[in-house]
Amino acid sequence: MSFENTEKISSTINDLSKSIYKHNSEVGWWDDLEKLRSEREDILDFIDDHEDHKSEVLDSINTSINLIITQKLALIHSEISEALEGLRKDLKDDHLPQYDMFAVELADALIRILDLAGAFNIPIGNIMMEKWDYNTKRVDHTREHRSGTNGKKF
Repeated sequence: MSFENTEKISSTINDLSKSIYKHNSEVGWWDDLEKLRSEREDILDFIDDHEDHKSEVLDSINTSINLIITQKLALIHSEISEALEGLRKDLKDDHLPQYDMFAVELADALIRILDLAGAFNIPIGNIMMEKWDYNTKRVDHTREHRSGTNGKKF
């Protein structure tokens, strides 16, 4: 299965990801990452004269960046957990009471995922559409395979 407008869908998702990241960066949600990126650039400029320390310093900065990514992934996970809680308790959302909490928390998770992809210039729309296309052709995703012995039941 493929979409007629795959390129347009990919582009729209990529643009949304960049916009979410840009806004969140402007209001300070990415200050730690931007500081580390700036430090990395400064160090790379300086370190040419001190090549023996380059790897150690870059490893330290990259570890700090990975900790930021880990934190953002934990926040995505927390949105999914909140969606589960909303579903379990059949709750309306506190901020958007016209919607179920389940739906709003899924939207929050999606926003956080797009934000994270935007922060690292991941073309998430392209990747998502390619992954969707790949999944539609997987034998283990067919009804017959799923209902068979050792099939993916859920």
